[in-house]
Amino acid sequence: MEVKEVSCGKAHTVAVLTQGHLYSWGAGACGQLGHPDTSSFPADEDGYPYQPIPRCVTALKLLKLTHASCGDVHTMVLTESGEIYCFGGGSCGQLGFGDIFKMPLDVDRCPFMPVPKKIESLHGLVITQLACGDSHSMALTKEGHVYAWGEATLGQLGLDEIRDLPKNAENK
Repeated sequence: MEVKEVSCGKAHTVAVLTQGHLYSWGAGACGQLGHPDTSSFPADEDGYPYQPIPRCVTALKLLKLTHASCGDVHTMVLTESGEIYCFGGGSCGQLGFGDIFKMPLDVDRCPFMPVPKKIESLHGLVITQLACGDSHSMALTKEGHVYAWGEATLGQLGLDEIRDLPKNAENK
């Protein structure tokens, strides 16, 4: 297996292999590893699951991935056709799925997505690059347009007016 690219989050890591598969390891309580069932994983001293060695994210195996980025507790991957799939913690909207109150809740009752899911709102755009911050995400299109979503309280989305943006699960 030859690794093409790696990315690190707060306590998880992912690697894109040259053939386009994604491997993940590290903390997994918020779904940031892309494995829906973590019951066989070891648990840390607080009882949260983690994967100590790289493990293939099987839900993405049929896609050819070109890039990955990790945030604090979320992960984004880019396909060869320019589509983005996200998974992990989403309490600030950083996954790009719209209403966070319609998402499942993790063990700490925070919105999350335990399996990779395509961002449908970007359908029709060809994304060439993506990046994750702590609790926000960005994508660059082939035409040079930047799309941003997630936490905005400190100006990290580059928007002038943030008063009218939707709030996170804690109403911030």
